[in-house]
Order: sequence, then structure tokens, then C-alpha cells
Amino acid sequence: FLLVIVFFLLFRRDITIICILGIFILTLSGTSSPVHSFSAVFNGLIYSVKMLLGPIILLSISNTFSRVLMLSGLDAFITAPLIFLMKKPWQAYCVIGISSMIFSWFFWPVTASLIVAAMLFPAAVKAGLPPIGAAQAFCLFSCGMALSSDVVIGGISRLTADAANIPVRDIIINILPLSAVMGIVTLSCTFISLRRDIKSDKISKEVSEASWRERYITEQGLRREEIVNLPIRLKVIFSAAIFSICLLYLTVVCFMNYTMYEAAAVIGGAAVIVIFSISAGIYKKACFEKAAAHFIEGLHFSIKVFGPIIPVTAFFYFGGSGLSDVIGNILPSGSHGIIKDLSTIFSSAIVLGPALAAIIVISVGILFTRGNSPLASIPAAAAVIDLISPILGGNTSVLLALGQMTVIWIGGWTLRPRSIISICTVYKVNPIELAERNLRPVILGMCAAAAAAIVLY
Repeated sequence: FLLVIVFFLLFRRDITIICILGIFILTLSGTSSPVHSFSAVFNGLIYSVKMLLGPIILLSISNTFSRVLMLSGLDAFITAPLIFLMKKPWQAYCVIGISSMIFSWFFWPVTASLIVAAMLFPAAVKAGLPPIGAAQAFCLFSCGMALSSDVVIGGISRLTADAANIPVRDIIINILPLSAVMGIVTLSCTFISLRRDIKSDKISKEVSEASWRERYITEQGLRREEIVNLPIRLKVIFSAAIFSICLLYLTVVCFMNYTMYEAAAVIGGAAVIVIFSISAGIYKKACFEKAAAHFIEGLHFSIKVFGPIIPVTAFFYFGGSGLSDVIGNILPSGSHGIIKDLSTIFSSAIVLGPALAAIIVISVGILFTRGNSPLASIPAAAAVIDLISPILGGNTSVLLALGQMTVIWIGGWTLRPRSIISICTVYKVNPIELAERNLRPVILGMCAAAAAAIVLY
């Protein structure tokens, strides 16, 4: 079935039905019971939802948080100090990039693109940064570094870890240095290229005069009259509470020995309390109904993101512990799961060197970027890398982290024009031009990340 999935991905076909059929046939071959096989399909989907429920809820909370920030005017209040830092193009590039990366860690790139564009983009253009430069800064910082590392919500790393049946912490620990190396090289190359083109007037600085905040409100599906301008005193209190949540996350990770996933649960609960407090400040007596409505909207958004990958992850869970958890112990005694058992068979083969291993992992990642959904491709790529890891040798977690980065950076929202259309719509730039300008820096960054992986290998 892995070969069938690879074949479908090569032709850019959806693999959802293939994964569901894979669950059915795997169960049928193990139990010889069609009844058990039908129930395994349903129970497998339930098992997948159960495993992904944490990231789903966290993403829904973060989306609800962003909506409440915008409705209360806190988004403009929080980002206002950043505008005064943007006096020159390079300052605007760094401010847009770093702020979008932080917003993406907590709110997901789609929401971050709207917040950053609505609040900071006009000031960036005024400072001399062309629209294509602002789009590049957001694309690489947010959709590249933030999404590939995913240190707060943890949904991306969870997909990789669960497909390979290893702890999420192992992925995050190894992906942070790789993401840092790739980000430094990619962003530096992008900045040097932008600076050269700005000086030679090779790129246009024209920008539409449309109201970015009005477009932001429209994108969120809200009306202008719904926005309430809170008193300054409440804005200061709520802003302090929001920054306290960020500090709480760092505290529990650095000083309380919490895992990143446990820390995300802590700030998720704190965020719910802050959301309700802000809703009370906005809606007064109607805060209960309005807050519930915003939570439902956030859950809709989260399901749209994770919904398509639930059947895919269900199939790859069956390659690990999911098979025995859903069906029962049908594998031989001593088995560690289908994928791990196949890996053990491959372990008797010749072990390759670190350089060749990095090249193979990046090639596997690029192969799986041909799928329609980068998130759905991550479990498939992780399963294949875990399967061939005994041949590659070295640290499997490093290889998986490199594969995850490859899928996100190359197959996600940095190089594929059809994937970055939403970003280009916000910043009013050509998606093909944006992808072309990102190509060389991303390739150089990927080479640097591969070299770092060889060192960690």
C-alpha cells in the first residue's frame, strides 16, 4: 500500500480512499472477517481523531483567540509599537518576518497572514519594503520556519512522530536546530537579494490603496460594525494577560520540566479564560452566547485543516501501535508493529553513510510533496523514512525531522504557486513571481539543513 500511495502522489491524486481501503484490507488479511474489517475502518478513524484531538483543539482555540483579538481591537493595539520600529526596508523585513513567525506559532500561518498584513503591511511599504519583499518575509518566516518547527501547537511534529511511532519530543528537539540553520541561511539570502533589487529598482514598490483592515475583517467573515473599541485601560490589562500567556509557556518549558505538548495544554487552558474575559469586555451580558459562537467558528477552522488528514493518519497508525489498539493482538508475539518489523528486516542490509542518507531523506520528502495536501503527505513521508532508516543508519529522529522540514518548505507554502495564492492575495503579488524568488534561498537553506543533519546524524 505504501507503493500504491507513492504512485498516487506522483500523479497528484488524493490518497484518502486508498488509506481507507488499506485499513480494510489489512484488517481482513489479519482477521479473515469482513465484519471486523468494516468496524476497523470506523474505529481506525476514531482512533486517529483521538490521537490528533489535542492539536485540533489547540488550533481551534488559537483561531478563536485571533478572532476575539480583532473584534476587540487588541490586534492593532498590540502591534502598534512594532510600527515605530519600521523606519528602513531591512527593519520592516525583520519586523514583519519575526512578528509573523511568532503569530504563526500561536495562531497558525493563515490567521497570522491576515493579522500581519492588516496591521504592519502599510507601514512596511511606507518604510520602503516592496510588497513582494513583505510577502517573502511572511512566507519564509511564517510558512517556512514557524510551520516546520511548530513548537507551540505541535500538530505537524505529532503527525511525523505518530507515523514513525516515536515520542513527539524527539522530533521537536531535532527539528529546532535544523529549522534554525535553514532559516538563517534562507532568510539571509532572501534579504541580500531583496536589498540588491531595491537599490537597483528591479522590483515594483506600488501597492493598492485599499484599506487593509477592511479586507482583514472581510477575510475573517465579520462585519465592521461588530468591532468594539475597548477602553485603553482594558486593552492594557488584556494585552498584559496575553503576553503573560507567552511567558507562561516559556516558564513551564524551561523551568518546570514540562514537555512542549504539556506546556501547550497549559497555555491552551489559560487562553480559554482570557478569551472569555475579553468576550465579557466586548459583549457584556451576551458574552456567554458570543464566546460560544466564536469557539464553534474556531473549531470549524480547525476541522478544515486537520479533517482531510484523519483517514491518512489512521492508515499509518495501523503500521504501528494503532493496529493492536484498534483490532487487538493479531500480530506474532514479539512484534513491534508492521513498519518496525519491516525496518528490522532491512537492518541486515548495508548501512549507508550520513551524506547519502541526508540526500535520500530529502528526496523522499520531495517525492511526497507532490500530494495535494502537505499535511497529508507528512505521515506518508515519515512512515517511509522510518521504514528505510535501518539502511540509512544514524539517528532516526534527525532523519524524520529533516524529512518533515523538506515536506513543509518545498511542498508547503513557500515554493508551490497554488499553495501560496492566499498569501499573494493578501499582499497583492504574483504567486509565480513569489515562488521563483523563494526558490534559490530555499534550495540553499535546504543544503545547509542537510549539512546540519549530517553533523547531528
